This record gives sequence, structure tokens and C-alpha cells, in this order.
Amino acid sequence: IREYAKNFGLYSIALLKTDPNNSIFFSTSFSIYNHESELKAINSARKNKNMVVKTVTDSDLLFTATGMVELFEEKFILIVQKRFSDHEYISRLAEETNTGITLFINDIRVATSHKDANEKYLSGRFENQEVLKTVYDKGEIFSDEVDVEGTLFLSIYRPYVTDDPSKKVMIFVGTD
Repeated sequence: IREYAKNFGLYSIALLKTDPNNSIFFSTSFSIYNHESELKAINSARKNKNMVVKTVTDSDLLFTATGMVELFEEKFILIVQKRFSDHEYISRLAEETNTGITLFINDIRVATSHKDANEKYLSGRFENQEVLKTVYDKGEIFSDEVDVEGTLFLSIYRPYVTDDPSKKVMIFVGTD
């Protein structure tokens, strides 16, 4: 299973087995799967309904897909996660769209296509309070010209709705 995940660029893939009380008692993964969105998807799979949700951790945005599979005449829940908050993945998207892209969780830059003068991906806190208030507090899109490492971008910051409502996610897209 780990080789399959590696070959397809997945964050994780696992088979889960539940007991009659719907508690997970077997997993091929070290992950706990305790985020609200993961539990929602697992519960859906228990009912034979496939589901894809957006899972947010403190530092990752994952697409989580679940479904019921049968192996060796036993039913298992298959859970697959693809990491969206990956610098290389974001950079490929940015290159294909001729834009700059950054993903924020709360006020932390977790993935970006932007690099500093030393060719390292930008990291750290986002401190523009006007943008944070507009996007997170009001739930609105913020657009304006923004300087990113000396380059002026026509920018849009927008809230990104996920299946983990306790986490705030924002996406920046800009063009110079």
C-alpha cells in the first residue's frame, strides 16, 4: 500500500476495519484519522457511500476520499489522502496558470510558489491585518496590488471552505 501511495503521489492510503460499534480496530496506517472531516468521510463509507472531503490540519490541506472495498471476502474502508499544501504541487499549478499561488492555514503560509532571493520557498506568518479581517472575519474576497518579495502582484485573497470548520484557510492568487 505504501508503494502505491508513493507511485501516485498520495499523502496516505489505508485500509480500515471497524467493529460492530463502528470503532476502528484495524488500520494499515499510522494515522489516527480524528479530524472532523475524516470522521465524516469514514462514517459515510460505513454506509457504503463514497465521499471526498477537504481535511485541514495545523499545517496541511488534504483531499480525503473514502469508500468501502471488499478484500478476501471481508469489507474494509479505503481511505486515500492527497496533499494539496505542497510547495511543488502549488508551484506546478502556478506555472500552468502563469500566476503566483499561496495557501494559508490561519495566518501561516503553508505552501507557496514564491521563493526568496536564496531560492527557498517563503514561509512564516502573514501579518496583513486588513486582508485577514476581510477574508477570515467577513468571509469576503480581498483584492488589491500586493508586494511579494519586491514584485508587485495584482492579487486576490479568498476564503477556502473546507470540511473542518475550526480551521481557517485562505488562498492567494496573483499575477505580476
